[in-house]
Amino acid sequence: MNFENFEVDVQDDLNLFTSIGVNDEVFFTNGRINTPRINPDVKFKFLDDNIYSGEGNNEHVDGYAQFNGDFEFSFPIGDDFEIKPLIINNYNNSITYAAAYFKEDPNVPTTFTNSFDTSSFQPS
Repeated sequence: MNFENFEVDVQDDLNLFTSIGVNDEVFFTNGRINTPRINPDVKFKFLDDNIYSGEGNNEHVDGYAQFNGDFEFSFPIGDDFEIKPLIINNYNNSITYAAAYFKEDPNVPTTFTNSFDTSSFQPS
């Protein structure tokens, strides 16, 4: 399901169990958009060079977000009540990106079944 404009104004957050997209503007007024962290297929999608405003520690995507467009984009993502935006430079490319922020130790993750050894590097 896609929307033209989308305003988030909820008391106890908006929990998504299926992906939705927005073609024009997203307004974060109150509350977060939550997607299940165990299912990266469920995303809040910023479509067609979409823009947003009003993001903050209490107003962001808590889980997976997706962007498709051809300009620099800052994902309004975070974990719980902490926003941690991720910026991509996507000039002159219409590529789809997805992102989520996990506030946890990758060596001992609580979300994923596999751990990531951060002391191990591939030879260059």
